[in-house]
Amino acid sequence: MLSLRLELMRVSGLNILFLALLILLASCTEYQKTLKGDDFALKYQMAKDMFNEEEYSKAVLLLEDVIPFYRTSTEAELLHYMYAYCQFALGNNILAAHRFKALYNTYPYGKYAEQSLFNYAYCNYLESPPINLDQSGTVISIEAIQLFINKFPESDKIEECNGYIDELNQKLEDKAIYTAKLYYQLQDYKAAIWTLTDVIGKYPFSNERINMEFMILDSYYKLANNSIESKKQERLEEVISYYKNNQLNFENSDYANSSQNIFNNAQNNLNKYINGKNE
Repeated sequence: MLSLRLELMRVSGLNILFLALLILLASCTEYQKTLKGDDFALKYQMAKDMFNEEEYSKAVLLLEDVIPFYRTSTEAELLHYMYAYCQFALGNNILAAHRFKALYNTYPYGKYAEQSLFNYAYCNYLESPPINLDQSGTVISIEAIQLFINKFPESDKIEECNGYIDELNQKLEDKAIYTAKLYYQLQDYKAAIWTLTDVIGKYPFSNERINMEFMILDSYYKLANNSIESKKQERLEEVISYYKNNQLNFENSDYANSSQNIFNNAQNNLNKYINGKNE
C-alpha cells in the first residue's frame, strides 16, 4: 500500500513538472512569436508585463522594437523610462545613465523627470572607480548628484544624495593621499613633499594629516641627507623649519619621539656642517 502511494506521488510529481515545462515552452513560444511579429500593441503590452515581472532581458528586446513606433505618442516617456531601467537592472550602468539623462532632458517636467535624474546620478555613483584608478569618473559622479540636488532641492532623496557626495569626496581624498604616499614609498622625496603638502592644503581636516606631516618631515630629512654638498645646509634648515612650524602637532601625536629625533639629528648635522665650513 505504501509503495503504491509513493508511486502515485512520483507520477503526480512528474505530471506537475511536465505541465510546468509545457507552460514554460508555451510562454517562450508566445514571446518569440510576439517579438518577431508586427503587432506593436501586443509587443507594448508584453513589454510592460515582462517589465513588471522583472524579466528585463526580454522586456528590453521588445522595447527596442516598440519605442520607435511610439516615439510621438503619450506613451513615449514611459517606454523610454522602462528601457533605461531595464539597462540599469541588467547592470549596464553607463548606458542606463545616458538613457536616464536623455529622458530627463527630453521631459524635464514629465512624470519620470525626478526619478530619471536621480537614476542618472545613481548609475554614475555605481561606476565610480576604486582609488587606485583615475578618479575622473568620481568627479563626474559628484557633478551628476549635485545636478539632481540643484534641480530637486525638495526631494526626499536629498539626504541620500548628500551621503553619496560625502562618500565620493572621501574617495577623492583617499586617492590624493594614496598618490602622495606612493611617492614617499618610492623614495621620490621631492615629489612626496610637494604632493603631501598639496593634499594637506586641500584637505586640512583629514584624519591622515599628522601621518602626512610626518612623511613630509621625514622626506625633508632624507632629501637633506642625500643632497649634494652645496644643497645640504639649505635642506637641513628646511627640516628644522618644518619641524618648528608643526612642532605642536608632532608633540601631541604618536610621532612625538620620531619627529624629535629627526629634528635633533638635523640640528646636529647642521651644526657639524657649519663648523666644518668654518674650520
